[in-house]
Amino acid sequence: MIDEFAKGTLHGRLRRDREALLWKLDGLSDRHTGHADILREGVDGRTGMRPEHETQIDEDARTAYSARIEQAARSAASIKA
Repeated sequence: MIDEFAKGTLHGRLRRDREALLWKLDGLSDRHTGHADILREGVDGRTGMRPEHETQIDEDARTAYSARIEQAARSAASIKA
């Protein structure tokens, strides 16, 4: 009787939990892949997976954007919560 319960109920719960975990990990991987691309672009300047798909980076725009981000971070750091 206990074996039947374990096979039917516990196994089903473990399977459901395992599937939920895999879906969650898949979603997290998708979400953070973009973050990795942003970091890689900042490090090596490449914007595509292959050279033929890359776009030219406007270095002046990148420098101005970085300065705005830096200024926002410094302003936020001076605000006491």
